[in-house]
Amino acid sequence: MIRRINHGLCAVAFTLLVACAPVALATAASADRFEVLGVRLGMTQSEVEASAASYDPEVKTTIKLSRFSYFDGWKSKSTDDFTKTMIVAFPAKGGELEVDFSPPPDGGRVVRISRRGGYGGRKTEFPPYENFLQSLIQKYGEPELERRRSAGGELLWARPVDKKVCLNTESSWSLTVNETNYDLSKPDECARLLYYNLEPGTPGGPVQRLTAVAIDVAEIVRTDLAASAWLKKLSDEARATRSPTTPGDAPDL
Repeated sequence: MIRRINHGLCAVAFTLLVACAPVALATAASADRFEVLGVRLGMTQSEVEASAASYDPEVKTTIKLSRFSYFDGWKSKSTDDFTKTMIVAFPAKGGELEVDFSPPPDGGRVVRISRRGGYGGRKTEFPPYENFLQSLIQKYGEPELERRRSAGGELLWARPVDKKVCLNTESSWSLTVNETNYDLSKPDECARLLYYNLEPGTPGGPVQRLTAVAIDVAEIVRTDLAASAWLKKLSDEARATRSPTTPGDAPDL
């Protein structure tokens, strides 16, 4: 089942540039891209829908739309709607994802995936912490950073391995779309990141709650810049083609 929600106008991620709509990223899919419940960084919307349906045939998807606004010198105009975010719920398997896409003109691909909460669904047996941890290490290798607690812990992976972890790890490992969390001085050098916070109810017990976030910081910045340049071009073209007799060009005397 798919629901569509139009969220109207909003602002570009990382607030780097013009005021327009929330963003995400865009890039070709690659074998080493992080994934969460089968949804991978770099996927298109149709690929996300197909992957989600393959994982759980009872999947329920809510699509949140947005649009950019720009100015022609007299009044505000807006672009066509585009998919900003998909909420993907898995009733049978359990779990829910929030999937963010990059904006036009280079958009339409996944730049951030977030999974939070418990398992839910119809699962009755949760994997022990060590089983969950070993499955992640088997898939992605040893994490670049790890913080253990008496019960559970946080893990962070980066890809490609020759790129930098641009996250400000001294304060928080939260992979939110917030420029204060990152060193964006050289975004092209930033690695894609995958974060897991595993929370068993007791030390060594089953993982009852978790947070998983995958993000491509470099692509968010790149597509923000592309969106900003595109909106400036649209605004310049609208100003150039607007009639010189449009009310408001000259004062009423």
